[in-house]
Order: sequence, then structure tokens, then C-alpha cells
Amino acid sequence: MTILKVKDVMTPEPHCIDIDTDLATAQQLMSEYQVRHLPVLENGKAFSLLTENDANLAIAAHRNLQSEQEISVRDVCSLNAYVIDPETPLDEVVFEMSARHITYALVVDVEQVVGIFTAVDACRFLGECLHAKR
Repeated sequence: MTILKVKDVMTPEPHCIDIDTDLATAQQLMSEYQVRHLPVLENGKAFSLLTENDANLAIAAHRNLQSEQEISVRDVCSLNAYVIDPETPLDEVVFEMSARHITYALVVDVEQVVGIFTAVDACRFLGECLHAKR
């Protein structure tokens, strides 16, 4: 049995956002692209990841203090994003996501974001496998 790598099932070339972008713009992009995760770049290199939940929590927490334009992605993006190499075995990634209770893995090759693997990607792949077994 061939062990699949995360690169075989990830979403390649995801939409990314600069770390100094304001949160309102980040939320607008998530809505426009219909995504719940945006890789965060600093000086064009992978830095972290912004989730829709993190953005929503930050806005709720600061609603009376600041507007969304005054909060930057830098202020709310994850400082311990799960970052993996494209060659990482898929089973390892799925088990780690489960253990961390997270919905994504940021796929980085030499400091460049090359993809993202999310719970939606995992469900899509599982569905394809189950459908093929019919």
C-alpha cells in the first residue's frame, strides 16, 4: 500500500494575506474566496495562519475598543501554527491535526506557502475513497 503525502491531497496555492493587513480586509477576503483559513506572510515568506474563528473572536473581544481596521492580522494570527513539509505522510498529518484539535495544516516548502490541508480536504478525500469502494 502506498502511503500518500499531504501534497497529494492538499489545496495548492491557497490565497495568502500579509501580516500587516487589517482584520476587516482579512475577513472580506475570507468571504470573497469562501475560505476559513488564510496563510499569513511576512516579507513574502510563510509566517503563520489566520483562522476565521480567530478573526471573529478578536473582533468580538475588541468591538467596543477598536474597529476592525485598527486590528491587524499580526495581532490575532496563530503563533504556533501547524506547519508541515509537502512530503509529510498524510496519516501523520491527520493524526496530528486530531491530537491538536485543529482544522488545518499549513504546507510550506523552503519558507514558501505551497498549500494548505484542511478538515474539508480530509473529508473530501475520505468521501472519494469511500465512493471508490462502492
